[in-house]
Amino acid sequence: MATIRDRTSAKIVGFGDMSLHELAKDTGLSLNLAQLAQKREHDEPFRIKEGNRQSILKAIKGEGLRCIEGGRYLHLTGDTDKGKATEVLKSLYTQMFGEIKTLAVGNGPNDLPMLRVVDKPFFIKKACVNSMFNAWTGIIQNVAEGIII
Repeated sequence: MATIRDRTSAKIVGFGDMSLHELAKDTGLSLNLAQLAQKREHDEPFRIKEGNRQSILKAIKGEGLRCIEGGRYLHLTGDTDKGKATEVLKSLYTQMFGEIKTLAVGNGPNDLPMLRVVDKPFFIKKACVNSMFNAWTGIIQNVAEGIII
């Protein structure tokens, strides 16, 4: 991310650049979930605060990286996407359990590769995302804290 900032003089803010409190405020996540969100290994969600989007995308490509648009953030990645990750999981589950059926729920362009490789894809329109996000955040928070519901 620093190289892209240097090459473009853009103000780009990624999850890794934010404090835990800033990330929680920006995402609407609890502090526990924000901490988990910062432990990413294969992409870096970010926002462009100032700068030319096309120059930034060109610089990202020049570094051999990809930029994928998500529901609320852009994502800086290498040669990976949710579809490839889903294929790995499908393979592992099939080895363990035999034939499986898969489904996925997505709300942005970064979800399309995943939705293409499952048996039952569900794409949620943006208008529904906020209410679903709030409901799922509560459930995920309980799971992250070890509360069984």
